[in-house]
Amino acid sequence: MVDFIAKPVNPDVLFRTLLRWLSPAGAPPPGTPTTVSSPLSMPTPIPRGLDKLPGLDIAAGLRTWRQVEVYTKFLCKFAIDYASSAHDIKRACAVQDTSTAGALAHKLKGAAANLALTDVAHWAGAVDQKIKAGASVTDALVRLQEALDVSIQSITQYAPPQTLPSDTVASLAPEHRDQVAALLTDLLRALDADNPDTAEPLVVTLSQWIAPARLQVVRDTLSDFDFRGAQAATRLLGESLDIVLPA
Repeated sequence: MVDFIAKPVNPDVLFRTLLRWLSPAGAPPPGTPTTVSSPLSMPTPIPRGLDKLPGLDIAAGLRTWRQVEVYTKFLCKFAIDYASSAHDIKRACAVQDTSTAGALAHKLKGAAANLALTDVAHWAGAVDQKIKAGASVTDALVRLQEALDVSIQSITQYAPPQTLPSDTVASLAPEHRDQVAALLTDLLRALDADNPDTAEPLVVTLSQWIAPARLQVVRDTLSDFDFRGAQAATRLLGESLDIVLPA
C-alpha cells in the first residue's frame, strides 16, 4: 500500500484513499472512481440564503469543526477578538515595530484560516509577507480592513453575537504559561499523529490550569475522533491565551 494524503487531512479524502486500498478481492482496482460517501462526512444543512456569505466559507468551516454550535461560538469570539486587528497592525507599523505587526498579522491569518474566513486569511497573509519583505503594507492593510468588515458582517448574519461565559475569556496565570505552552505543543503533536491515547491525558493535565469551558471544544472534537477539528480548537485556544504554537 503506497499513497499520499496532504495535510491538513481532509476526512473524506482519507476515507476514499483507504477505500481504494482496503477493498475486498474482486473490487475495482486502485484508482477506480467511487461514489461511496465517507461515514465521517456528516453534511450539516446550511440555512437558505447563508450558503454564499462573502468572506465566510461555511461549508469548509463545518467540515473542520463538525458541530454548528462549536463553529458559531468561535466565529463570534473571532468577531470580538479581531475586529480591530488591522488598526493594531497599522499602529505597530507606524512606530516601526515590525516584530509586533508581523506577529499580529500571522496570528490573524491562522485564526481566520481555521474558521474558513477566506478573505481575511488571504489579506492577513499578504500583510505578513510584506512586513517580512520590508515592503509597504498600506494598500494591503486597507484591503485587510475591508475583508474584516465584510467577514464580521457575514458572521453576524450566520451566527448572531453570543455572550461567552466568563471562564472562557479568563487569562492564564503568568507562572503557568510556559508549562501550558509545552502541553499544548505536545497535544498538537499527538493530534497530528491521530493518537487519542496520548492526547486525552494531556487534555486532563491542561485542565489543572485552564477552565473546563475553555477546553470543552477540544474535548468534544477529540471524543468524536475529529483530530483536525481538535487541532484547530487547540490552536485557537493557544491564540486566546497569547501562546504562539509551532506550525
